[in-house]
Formats: sequence, C-alpha cells, structure tokens
Amino acid sequence: MADVIKQSAPQHKPGDGDKGEVVEIRELLVTYGPKLLVAAGAAVVLALGLVMYQNHRQQQAEQAARLYAGLAVPEEKIEAGRDLKKLQMILDRFPNTSSAPLALLSIAAEQYNAGRYDVAQKSYTQFVQRYAQHPLRPAAEFGRVQSQEAAGQTDLALAGFLQFAAAHTNHYLVPLALFGQARCLEQKKQFADARVVYEDFIARNPHSPWLGQARSALQVLEQRKRAHDRGLPPPASVPRPALVSPAAPLPIQAPPTPAAKPPAR
Repeated sequence: MADVIKQSAPQHKPGDGDKGEVVEIRELLVTYGPKLLVAAGAAVVLALGLVMYQNHRQQQAEQAARLYAGLAVPEEKIEAGRDLKKLQMILDRFPNTSSAPLALLSIAAEQYNAGRYDVAQKSYTQFVQRYAQHPLRPAAEFGRVQSQEAAGQTDLALAGFLQFAAAHTNHYLVPLALFGQARCLEQKKQFADARVVYEDFIARNPHSPWLGQARSALQVLEQRKRAHDRGLPPPASVPRPALVSPAAPLPIQAPPTPAAKPPAR
C-alpha cells in the first residue's frame, strides 16, 4: 500500500514553481502591459504639464509685478515707467496675478485724480465685485463713495459714508468716512449736524492722528456757516486727492558699498 501511495504522489521538479510564476508574469504583461505603459506615460505628461503651468504662472506673476512697479520688461520689449496703459495691460494680460487688483485700484485712483468721477466709480465698483474677498476691498468701497461725493451725488455719498463706518468699525478709513459724512451734511446745509460729527470725533478720539484734520475741518465748517448766514458765497474748497491708491513697490536697489577701512598704521 505504501508503494502505491508513493507512486501516485505527484512529482515536483526543482524550479517548476519559478517557471509558473514567470509564465504568470508574462501573461500579465501581455494582457496589461500596454495599459500600464499608457498610464505611466499619461502620468509623466501630466507631471510635465503641471510643471510647465506653474512656470508659466510664475513668469506671468513676475512680469505683472515689474509692470506695476514701473520696471522694464525686456522680454516683452516694455520700457520702464508706469502709466494707465501699462496698468490696464496688467488687467488684460495678467488678470489672475496678485498685481491685477492693485492695478485696478490704481487705475480708479488715477481716474479720480483726473476728475473723471463717474469712470472712477465704475472702476471701484468693478474691484468690489471682482475681488470680493480681497483685503483692499474696503478701500475700494470708500473710493467709490468718495467719487460719488466728488460727482455731486450728495445723498448717495452720505448714505455710503454712513454704511462704510457701520460696516468697518475698526478700519483705518473710518475717520475719513465720518469727515465725509460731515461734508455731505454741510452740502445739504445741515451745519449743526455736521458740527456734531466733528465735535463727537474730537471728544471720542483725543489721541487720534486725525485730530488735527478734524479741528481744521470744524473751523472751515464754521466759516462756511457764517458765510451762508450772511448770504455770501462759501470759501473755495480744495479738491481732495484719492486716498486709496496703493503705492508701487520701490525699485530694486543694490546694497550700499561698505566704506573702506583706513590702512593700518
């Protein structure tokens, strides 16, 4: 019986298992090899594409920053200097860079300073709508209201200054919004209400850097009220420059050369 069992047991030669694995691997390569090669190739192409895209975005960001700073862009044959045309170029060619919002805000401020108040309003509104989460959005909101005031839209500007001060209680432009509110009240001949705004600010902010401006504005208000009571024309007002134009970065400068040490005696 032992001889029968011994003869019927399968005989495995050394290396048979390895040959089976080789066959299985070969079959897998035949079946899935082309697909694996295609997938690997696609992954390589995707990786290269991402690298090229990141490089392209970096180049755009650098060119936009140089344009905004007024530096030359040799690869684009653009000379040094900054004007409205170059600021608009940033918006048109590099709209997704960090320089684009600054360019739009600068354009709006230039339009305001040129007396194009209606156009400035549109530019500020465009900024508010396009860059809703940008940290400079409050500045654009204020610029829009300031443009409304300069355009003679007193009621609209008064409502805008009130809304700005209520919505941005801790913003550095709130004092200017209060002064704008007082000016609008003055334009509406509500001198007493305008005086209250200035006096309230002076009483509440004795150490404010805007204290001097509030006192000067209050004096001007009193002069205008006296002129109004006497039937005289009010003193001429000086146009206010835009206060929301971001400053361009300083040109890159080489570090100063250290002074030569005197020779040892």
